[in-house]
Amino acid sequence: MKGLAIESGGGGRIDVGYRTPGLSKVLDARGKMELARELGMTVVEPQLVEREFASIDDAHAMAEATRAVGVRIASVGCEMPLTIPGATAELDERIEFALRHAQVLGATYVFSRVMAQPEGVDQRTAWRLLATNGRRVADRLGERGIKWAIEADPPCFVHTLERQRRALAEIAHENCYPNFDPTNLYVAGSEPLDAVAEYGTRIVSGHIKDGYFASVKRHGEMPVGKGELDYEAIFARMLERGVRATMFIEHCNAPDQVRTAAAHIADVIERVRQRIVIPA
Repeated sequence: MKGLAIESGGGGRIDVGYRTPGLSKVLDARGKMELARELGMTVVEPQLVEREFASIDDAHAMAEATRAVGVRIASVGCEMPLTIPGATAELDERIEFALRHAQVLGATYVFSRVMAQPEGVDQRTAWRLLATNGRRVADRLGERGIKWAIEADPPCFVHTLERQRRALAEIAHENCYPNFDPTNLYVAGSEPLDAVAEYGTRIVSGHIKDGYFASVKRHGEMPVGKGELDYEAIFARMLERGVRATMFIEHCNAPDQVRTAAAHIADVIERVRQRIVIPA
């Protein structure tokens, strides 16, 4: 398979990798990196959860695997308690946890979702907490040269393009970026192409999967290529806007699922190359 990357003459570039946590039951760190190399990927994205990092030793093992195989970790996911009252100490612990692991792994980008506020916390209070806590995260990570991004994801507190836009505005920090997940936006009723038009080069990283929208209460996800997402249009628009981003295939639980998704995205990349006349 050709390398899973595409670059335009206008400065845009998309590097495709895959998210590794779903394969933790079947592959060790070295196996995850070797799968990426097999598929022509130069990047992978871990999630800072116990099934992938039971201790900092697991981060060192993964970092060693990346060096051995020639794959890099550009970004990691890490949840933060952003809408919980009185959780400053817990938030600080999560920030330090993210910083410690990112440093070992070589990641310069961390993304988080904004989980629903606890029962009894009204929406206005949740927005205020998000603004204060979000600035705290953006500050602390920025001091260490790490970008921080918020992902919209149903059924989280931030799940649509409108609410992601508001979250970025409420936090109002130059080191707070939008993590771009076209499927999450689409299944929640938002238009991914609008996000590309609005965010432009503020998009640094994101995710690839597929899904459908049926109603405000019913939507779904499925393997790449089986749903309603038009990745040819999405990738073309990103390149036309000069976006330089890593995009990661996710929600795969077996190597063959990653292989199938990667083959579909390789076809998408070839169609995009022909569509906007990019030399191979």
